Amino acid sequence: MAEEEKPNLTLILVVIALLVIAWLIWTGYIVYVFALIIIAVVGYVVIKTYGAKEEEQPVSPQPTPSPPPTVIKEREIIKEVVMIPCQYCRSLMPQTSTFCPNCGAKRKA
Repeated sequence: MAEEEKPNLTLILVVIALLVIAWLIWTGYIVYVFALIIIAVVGYVVIKTYGAKEEEQPVSPQPTPSPPPTVIKEREIIKEVVMIPCQYCRSLMPQTSTFCPNCGAKRKA
């Protein structure tokens, strides 16, 4: 929704002053016209100087962005182990082992 616009106080006072001046001229009170013009000018200056000012919203300092969290990545090392058959029982054993895990025989080189 659009915000309601506030009426401009200066414009309202100027319109009222012009209407009063026109009425004074029409009724023949020309002397009062000069006094009213002076009062209107002084009123305008006072309103512009000390008039209601819009409250300024206090500017809060922007929070400093925190550094990104430290992420520790663990490296997973995958070794490919070649399986070879045992010469005695023919079960598969890792190439790096010295003895067969099935029969316990020593691997021949």
